Amino acid sequence: MLGYGDAPLAPLENTMSLRCLSPALFAAVLLLAVAPTEVAAQDDSAPAARNNKPPRHPPADPRADDPAVWPGDALPPGAMLFETRSGLRYAILELGNGERPSTPFDKVQVHYTGWLTNGSEFDSSRGGAPASFALNGVIGGWTEGVRYMPAGSKFKFVIPAELGYGERGSPPNIGPGATLVFDVELLAVTDRVDVPDFERPAREQCQELGFGILHQVVREGEGETVRWNDKVSLHYTAWLEDGTLLETSLSNPQAAMASCSAIPMTGLAMGLEVMQTGGVSRFIVPARLAYGEQGAPPQVPPGMNVIYQIEVFEVEPGPPPLPTPDFVLPAEGELTTTESGLQYQIVSPGDAVQPTAESTVVAHYAGWFPDGLLFDSSWQRGEPTEFPLNRVIAGWTEGLQLIGVGGHVRLVIPGDLAYGERGFQLKIPPNATLVFDIRLEQVK
Repeated sequence: MLGYGDAPLAPLENTMSLRCLSPALFAAVLLLAVAPTEVAAQDDSAPAARNNKPPRHPPADPRADDPAVWPGDALPPGAMLFETRSGLRYAILELGNGERPSTPFDKVQVHYTGWLTNGSEFDSSRGGAPASFALNGVIGGWTEGVRYMPAGSKFKFVIPAELGYGERGSPPNIGPGATLVFDVELLAVTDRVDVPDFERPAREQCQELGFGILHQVVREGEGETVRWNDKVSLHYTAWLEDGTLLETSLSNPQAAMASCSAIPMTGLAMGLEVMQTGGVSRFIVPARLAYGEQGAPPQVPPGMNVIYQIEVFEVEPGPPPLPTPDFVLPAEGELTTTESGLQYQIVSPGDAVQPTAESTVVAHYAGWFPDGLLFDSSWQRGEPTEFPLNRVIAGWTEGLQLIGVGGHVRLVIPGDLAYGERGFQLKIPPNATLVFDIRLEQVK
């Protein structure tokens, strides 16, 4: 909501991801599909197949003799070669018969050696202890490639920069834009994460919650209904609408803890408010209320809806919310426009004690988008907010100087006086116009 320097004011000062829901914490491209019964060319593009199963092998790569495609040591005769849609190339040097990782959250143990395409070795576990890691905690080429491997297998990966260390590289050994070559031996899958099977709720089975959010009850709850300020113990799993698995809290046996006010996805926070202790629900959340219309490429393409399955275990009551005022967007004729472009309507002027740009004030407020979607409210948190006027968004700094203590103003703030081209986290998209209802309680 409010910009307090580079740090926002409450409740956005407490904004956190639901464990790893933030797109910045996604480790890699996830190519998810159904496991094959044998090594053969398969179609891994079928949406229904992208779930919590190992991926099928893509069509074989015919370019075995091209050193530009398969740099490094010569491949053994008869090696099976593949290239995925992401650009990862892999060769099966030796095929094991053990279990395969089923999700990007499984933990594995491997031996490996890594080279640059000029043959320079930059890393190896051989001669020491094997490496152990969760697949979503490494570069994208590994997250994708190891999931094709049965335990006991040896594969060769050729990983393009976009699935490796990108244009930044990893100095001093890996330069910008470097293609990487690895020989990898999968020793064991050491820990599996069991996630629910993907199921897209049918519209006729869903309740419309408003603003395009659809809600399907999987299991009715029997306890407390979640409120905005409550702390909630829960597990969740998230998919794209085509079944691509994005994230799950089930990789940690301890349930996630969050409150609606701290969840960056507005649609998910709105969904939680209809759940009860012991309940399981699925939500289809439109792109705007999830990762935004811009998405979080490459994991979340632009404009993609997200499906969540959530189970609520416990609800710890928070402060009771106060009623948020009804949304009002004044007509153009009811608004005054300042030289900066700020529009305002003074509902009540308040007393003679008015703040300056250097004042610290206490105020109740609510913020909406122009279509009436609420994104922030101090009334929901149960108490007003204190902040210095010179440390918030420009529309607030200007607008609150128009009223005195006890005053009530409505502001329509254009994007350049709010969060501008950057927006704010997942709450406010770039260049968004915002509507606020503000009651000035105190000037300090």
